Amino acid sequence: MIAIWEAGLSVGDGAVDDEHRLVVNLLNELDVALTVKAPFTVIDKALEALDRGVTRHFARSAAPIPAREHAYIQSRVRQLRIAWSTGQHDGLNRPALMEVGRRWIAHIGRSETLDRTAALHHASLCRPTQERRAAMTDDVTAASRL
Repeated sequence: MIAIWEAGLSVGDGAVDDEHRLVVNLLNELDVALTVKAPFTVIDKALEALDRGVTRHFARSAAPIPAREHAYIQSRVRQLRIAWSTGQHDGLNRPALMEVGRRWIAHIGRSETLDRTAALHHASLCRPTQERRAAMTDDVTAASRL
């Protein structure tokens, strides 16, 4: 298990919480998939869903201060996905997932839960459109099949 979603991580906006929870769940699913040596396509699809979830979440964020950390998380997930899909499987391991998980939880804490005003602002910037909400539902459905 990479991370555990708990009520203390909530930012008070259901849509944003769903996005945050999706990434946590996908990291955990990837951890299990690697542990049980799941087929290539299962891990590939989970990485694809993780990449989409992180990209979609950060695409709406206009917060200038954590932008560097957002870019790092996004590029690290993309890097893991590309390495996996090109046959470089050694880089996708528990320590790599733990690193992404720690940074994701820090993102939630730093950007949302520590400063309630910033949390509300972040939540208002991150409200998904109907299209994003539908895509996010597809990602949750795909993750639940792993």
